[in-house]
Amino acid sequence: MTNRNFRQIINLLDLRWQRRVPVIHQTETAECGLACLAMICGHFGKNIDLIYLRRKFNLSARGATLAGINGIAEQLGMATRALSLELDELRVLKTPCILHWDFSHFVVLVSVKRNRYVLHDPAGA
Repeated sequence: MTNRNFRQIINLLDLRWQRRVPVIHQTETAECGLACLAMICGHFGKNIDLIYLRRKFNLSARGATLAGINGIAEQLGMATRALSLELDELRVLKTPCILHWDFSHFVVLVSVKRNRYVLHDPAGA
């Protein structure tokens, strides 16, 4: 069995519990939302990178709005909904998911265990 065949079989199986969320850093100031979408796509086995997203969805120099990220995610075949939650309520979310942090930056919430929150920040912070 070749490596390619093996990966195709693995992608057909629903092994989300084994998939990790890749860390993808933004290369431009205003592309944190696209980088977060690329991370979510990677987790679910979609081979969509930041370069593809940047070319397909031309964002302004000010970046994307929450509505814009929701629209792009839906075009990529994802179901979305916007919620407003307090920090202690994040544990109810299905992970991974994108958070609009302080209404100015997008990050990926990878997991919540007890009082430990794992985030992937595309800005590298």
